[in-house]
Amino acid sequence: MESISNNDQKYFAWLESHGDGFVVNTYSKPSASYMVLHRATCYHIQRWTGRTSTCGSYLKVVTDDVSELHAWAAGLGGTLTACRTCQP
Repeated sequence: MESISNNDQKYFAWLESHGDGFVVNTYSKPSASYMVLHRATCYHIQRWTGRTSTCGSYLKVVTDDVSELHAWAAGLGGTLTACRTCQP
């Protein structure tokens, strides 16, 4: 499991090499009130022209093992909200 912030190049490289992985999108300071779980292939967390994904207000927590993300969220007093599009 890895947190990626302020490094879109690293994030997009991770997505490309972990097609079966999972991503939590959260604020740059993780908040129990906003932790959205996506599949690495989800449209909502892919490359957007003119926008950054890991810079500024957001960070991504990535792994191939979704149970690690659930444990991470619980450790912060939160639960993951599953993306309605990719339904991880």
